[in-house]
Amino acid sequence: MDWHHCDMEKTFIFAGGGTGGHLYPALAMARNLKTQYPDLKIIFMGAERGLESKIVGEQSEFDLILFPSLPMHRSVGLWKRLKMAVRLPFLIMSAYFKIRKLKPVYMLGVGGYAAFVPMIGAKLAGVSSGVWEPNAYPGMANTYLSYLTQDAYVVFEKAMSRLKSKNKYQVGLSIRKEIEEAAKGKTLKLYEPKKLNVLVFGGSQGARIFNETLPKVVNEFPEVQFRHQTGIKNYESTLKFYPNPLPSHVHVLPYLENMAQDLAWADVVICRSGASSVAELAAIGVHALFVPFPGASDDHQKKNAMVLVEKNGADIIENKNFNASTLTAFIKGCLNDPERSLALSRQIKGFHQLHSGAKMTEYLGRYIHEAHKV
Repeated sequence: MDWHHCDMEKTFIFAGGGTGGHLYPALAMARNLKTQYPDLKIIFMGAERGLESKIVGEQSEFDLILFPSLPMHRSVGLWKRLKMAVRLPFLIMSAYFKIRKLKPVYMLGVGGYAAFVPMIGAKLAGVSSGVWEPNAYPGMANTYLSYLTQDAYVVFEKAMSRLKSKNKYQVGLSIRKEIEEAAKGKTLKLYEPKKLNVLVFGGSQGARIFNETLPKVVNEFPEVQFRHQTGIKNYESTLKFYPNPLPSHVHVLPYLENMAQDLAWADVVICRSGASSVAELAAIGVHALFVPFPGASDDHQKKNAMVLVEKNGADIIENKNFNASTLTAFIKGCLNDPERSLALSRQIKGFHQLHSGAKMTEYLGRYIHEAHKV
């Protein structure tokens, strides 16, 4: 029997989101599943105030069911937490009845507080489920939900011991196809002495600390080519920090149109340490200076970076210590010791797991196959 094309439509649910770090990999997994199983109905469940309400609801091909947002992080005040505690049972029962009606073959929680309500509803409905954890140290949502699920899929091996699911699999993080292709075409080699390509980016929104610090040091390094992504909203304001006219060795961009090309060009990358950035830099194999975002939940960006730093696979400067002086010292170190940069590039490359998307599709596909046998 052809399991990829079956007359009986089956449903698969992704639960969670809230931020791009949870949502975009989930969308990649969903599209991989849909390619492999065209007749599979895929539904996302998330929070009304999460990014999924815009990205999935307005810009994707998948159906979306939203529940009221219930943030549970430590910064939420006692009164709000009490109100949430009162509402939670009603929301869980609402999710339970929706899930029971849909009869999904599986539910995958992708992290974030948006996953709580639907994942508990799935447990009550007797639906097989798992959690996917992209960070080295799982956040509160996945840590708690792992007690309710039989499977845990992790990017970092270090996360396994903190999750309580019965079955645990290290699957890596699916990255964009164009970056996989760029990785195949890049040869790791020494850059020329006193010549260096430095890429600086802070995600789609940019990073204020990069935008304010980099302009202070570029004139000290006329031999270095800088490519600086500011974020669209911060582009004009960042230009005001730079010398006018802009030095010829500095290129300032509101966003990076071709990240794969830019990563392949770079000898050194300065960026935050979200799971997606870490995975993409590992795929390419490039000397990374991570400046973890201090506001990341459970300080997960610093923990991601430290996994690589402890294995001599990257450098780190904490946000509070990132300034013109520390940045200047870092760049001088790269110019003076290209052998070290090459060693770090090779070491971070070892963290990349090939065919992560196919591996995850294979694991999830088992539940789809089992459902067709029933």
